[in-house]
Amino acid sequence: MSQFVSRSFERIRESYLYCAHESGLKIYLIPHEGKEAFALFGTRYGAMDRTFAVNGKPLTVPDGIAHFLEHKLFENSDGVDTFSRFAAVGAGCNAFTSNEMTAYLFQTTGAYHEALEILLDFVTHPYFTKETVQKEQGIIGQEIRMYDDDPDYQLYQGLLQALFVKHPLRIDIAGTVESIAQITEQTLYDCYHTFYNLNNMALVLCGPFEAEKVLSICDRLLSKAPEFTLTRPDPGEPDALCAKSVTKEFPISLPQFMLGLKETECGGDAHALLLRDASQRVALEYYFGRASDFFCSLYEKGQINETFNCAYQFLDTCAFTLFQGESEEPDAVAEAIRQTVRKAKETPMNEADFIRCKKAVFGSAVQNFNAPSDLAVQMLSYLFVGADLFEMPDAVADLRLSDVQARVDSWREDLIAQSFIYPLKGKE
Repeated sequence: MSQFVSRSFERIRESYLYCAHESGLKIYLIPHEGKEAFALFGTRYGAMDRTFAVNGKPLTVPDGIAHFLEHKLFENSDGVDTFSRFAAVGAGCNAFTSNEMTAYLFQTTGAYHEALEILLDFVTHPYFTKETVQKEQGIIGQEIRMYDDDPDYQLYQGLLQALFVKHPLRIDIAGTVESIAQITEQTLYDCYHTFYNLNNMALVLCGPFEAEKVLSICDRLLSKAPEFTLTRPDPGEPDALCAKSVTKEFPISLPQFMLGLKETECGGDAHALLLRDASQRVALEYYFGRASDFFCSLYEKGQINETFNCAYQFLDTCAFTLFQGESEEPDAVAEAIRQTVRKAKETPMNEADFIRCKKAVFGSAVQNFNAPSDLAVQMLSYLFVGADLFEMPDAVADLRLSDVQARVDSWREDLIAQSFIYPLKGKE
């Protein structure tokens, strides 16, 4: 019989309940003070999953199908609108598709368990017809054209196109008008039964849920999923860039820039992933944080403003650091970033700076536990790469200066790509 076990993390005084449900679903229940509750029901299936094998049978599907499937799951065979079902119990619902996962969610301050029933029910009951698929192709085609006119989206997509040669991270999440035209109700069912197998999914609940009620609902609504073997091919990504620079023009007031520092090492067990994550964050805090020589110098010159930020993004098959912001002199900012990466190995941080930066990163990691929605989304993201968000603060606290220096030593200036968007008037 399925039951919850408690996992506690003394350093941050946090805990959660975990259950490997008999259906195959992994359930994480995170207690949180207050009335607000947030639930996330996700599958490790995203835009990258275009070529895969199920029980040894290879399959290639059209680009954008994960996002298309997300849209279609909100339709029901009885014609009742899913959003109306949630609204009737005072809950708001939504969903999102990323490169590596698809997730369905609700947020509410009451009727927690009623909303959970609706969430589990509609996600586990797909309904696709030829007519509804054709209708959705027109709707998503319009959405794709909207993305074409979105500078922020094009800035990021341009960077991915420059960073990666073969990796499916290059694939546009929504696909193209041409690729979604190839989607049929059968390909949707094929992808659904492959990736929406409960053994490939997780449920993260954050808020005042009652463990026994949650189990009772899951026992009643979820059947045991069939065992299966899902394999994804090695992307075969080379240690090289596809392009050094991508430039576009949009009707914006200030030029926008985004640079990516591509990694050559990825994958590994949970410890390796968390070590790289924690050490990279501390290194970025020292060399590019708000107190860094880089930021202070460029800010005083007026070359960057408050929009500048950097972040580390990692999956089990790729990883990169992203730098972004807006500037009248994006080329100068890009050169400063490259110069800082180049000189970082020659200017290692001392013990005092290491402790200061580690405390700053630890504080940010702990702060993530304050908002139920952010906590649930980050928890699911970590789970799908084989790590545990609750272990992240410990990974930061246990870091050694030598760990951070090893990360810095792995940085390669030749693996930095840039994506620029200029105002339509040009590069004046």
